[in-house]
Amino acid sequence: MYQLTSVGAAVTVVVDGGQVVVLDAGMRSTPPRVLALLEQLGLRPDQVTHILVTHHHPDHIGGLLALQQATGALVAAHAGDRAVIQGDVPFPSPFVHKPLELAFGGLMRLMDPRPTPVELPLAHGDVIDVAGGIRILHTPGHTQGSLSFLFPERGLLFVGDALQRHFGRLDWPDPMYTWDMAAARRSVVALSELDFDVLAFSHFPVVRRAARADLQRLAARAA
Repeated sequence: MYQLTSVGAAVTVVVDGGQVVVLDAGMRSTPPRVLALLEQLGLRPDQVTHILVTHHHPDHIGGLLALQQATGALVAAHAGDRAVIQGDVPFPSPFVHKPLELAFGGLMRLMDPRPTPVELPLAHGDVIDVAGGIRILHTPGHTQGSLSFLFPERGLLFVGDALQRHFGRLDWPDPMYTWDMAAARRSVVALSELDFDVLAFSHFPVVRRAARADLQRLAARAA
């Protein structure tokens, strides 16, 4: 697994033999970096089988259309975010609080992603047959269709923006951008019940030690 960090969300590239799955697509400027990484690894763009989207925020799907066109991969997302990603409904502001929307909404409009067809709608419990099986987890809260991904054979849980990590501590997702905090807390509790060793995010360093115990401590605060 390789993670490209840049402005906005990281893009995670999962390689399994001759198959590649990409988690999120980053900002509009990100796809060339993904293609450059594939070239460095001796892989072709058409070896990308799926682009799995955690949620519809622009720093996660800004580069989605360009990356899909460059690779021919299936774009997969939860039904709860599908209409937004496809442009079937107006793209919502990521800001939950009205004052922030009034202050920065105009700027965010410049970042609105280009609509991209979601050819593979995902549901909780689905499995993508790459890297030992990527288990799809519906973890609503940050957005209605937010997804996390479990890699059982690798002992890794990828949570996208379902969690934050500041000063070495796990925390709930950022309330400024989270659609439903109560649902987000319930999703964190559900994640804490999974079996994993390593915790990966879209915006923070990977937790390699005591990750599950840390998550369980956070989930206990939801009681």
